[in-house]
Amino acid sequence: MKRNSDGKWSFQSKPRVIRSFETEEPEEKEAPRYRLLKKHKTEPKTQEKPRFLLFQMGKVSEESEEELEPDEDELSGVEMRARGQLLRLEKIRHKRRLRRWRRIGVCVLVCLAIVAYFTGVFGASAALLADTLDTVNMMMRPAAGYPIPVTESGFVQSGDIAGGYVVLNQHDVKVYSSGGNEFYTVQHNYSNPAMALAGSRFCIYARGGNTLTVYSRSRVLFENKYQDAILHCSMSQNGMLGVFHESGLTIYDPMFQVVFEWRTTQVPTAMVFADDNRQFAVASPEVYGGALGGKVFLYTTDTNAPDAPTAVIESTDGIPIGLKYLTRKTILVIYNTHCAVYNTVDGTELARYDYNAQSLQSWQTTPDNSSVVLLFGDGEHSSMTKLCVLDTSMNLKAACAVHRIAVQLAVTRSQAHVVTSNSVLTYALDTTLTAEYKTESYISTLIDAGKLFLMTEEEITVFSPPANET
Repeated sequence: MKRNSDGKWSFQSKPRVIRSFETEEPEEKEAPRYRLLKKHKTEPKTQEKPRFLLFQMGKVSEESEEELEPDEDELSGVEMRARGQLLRLEKIRHKRRLRRWRRIGVCVLVCLAIVAYFTGVFGASAALLADTLDTVNMMMRPAAGYPIPVTESGFVQSGDIAGGYVVLNQHDVKVYSSGGNEFYTVQHNYSNPAMALAGSRFCIYARGGNTLTVYSRSRVLFENKYQDAILHCSMSQNGMLGVFHESGLTIYDPMFQVVFEWRTTQVPTAMVFADDNRQFAVASPEVYGGALGGKVFLYTTDTNAPDAPTAVIESTDGIPIGLKYLTRKTILVIYNTHCAVYNTVDGTELARYDYNAQSLQSWQTTPDNSSVVLLFGDGEHSSMTKLCVLDTSMNLKAACAVHRIAVQLAVTRSQAHVVTSNSVLTYALDTTLTAEYKTESYISTLIDAGKLFLMTEEEITVFSPPANET
């Protein structure tokens, strides 16, 4: 507004603003649509950096991982030297600690080795480890299956072993697994071989010879030569070995160290170890006033016990030909004229069964020792073959006539199998004939190794008797 000379006010137009020196702010443009479709990026959460203790110049401070190793340019010469000295000292201390622990470990090992040597723990542990490896190897090896062809002639004896069974021939011995694998084979070179086996070991010797060899399931464990002839051998479940030779009896522990010796001129007819490996018994014939009888000597395997027998069983009317521990306190003695059960503490007779002039051909107990099965016969006349089942009190539970010439008896928990030259007769323990299995070739043996295996002159097969067939 401006006042004129006539005193009146006049209005001017809006002044023009010159923007030559002013920068215009750019107008905000709408974001393109495609940007609105982009996902919203979230910034990652920052994690707290780990903290470390830094020992430097005698001070303790907390530093992050990035700050743990500062640049060498930022360190002074004194600090660099101090840091190097600390590192060298730490290495020296570490080496000294390692040497100290090595010395302690060596001393401990030496002490353990000395103790193991004098106590026999090392040898026992090594033997246990080897038996375990044999068991694992037998289980892990693929089963070959049955039947197994028999290529060797001259069958002598068979028996069960841990995980399988052993077959002794005139010139070799073979170990088979239950699955049918030929696990181990070795030539024995004994002219008149015999075998004793139990647990995971077996012993091969020659009747009348003076050498023997003890095998595991995969190797030779022990060999020995005696100055006189070997008469009888027996093995326990834990690997103890009893050798009866002409000059006496020698008992070896599982590491084949002599633990018992008995100098005697007795001739053994039977020998057995108890299932708990704490007792053993030896039977021998004796003459009483011109009549043949026998004695059974009961011993303990305790090395601290006296050498004298704990009890002696005498019989004036029978020769002992078989022994079996039924329990820790009772033992079954099989004579040629009768059988009886005795107390192992004092040798008193608890029960008895007389054969009544029958000829005993074979005998066996059930796996739980609850029954005793007797097979009578002369091996020539079928009319004389008879099967009897007794309880542990020597009471007759059942009996029947077989009417076959029998060659072997095999007893399981609930059945008794009478083997002839070309058939197997299966009886229940009440002497009821339940099945008959015939073969085309001659039967060598029936092996009870958890399962039954039938060995003929041609092959070995798994034996499963037909059910309810006569």
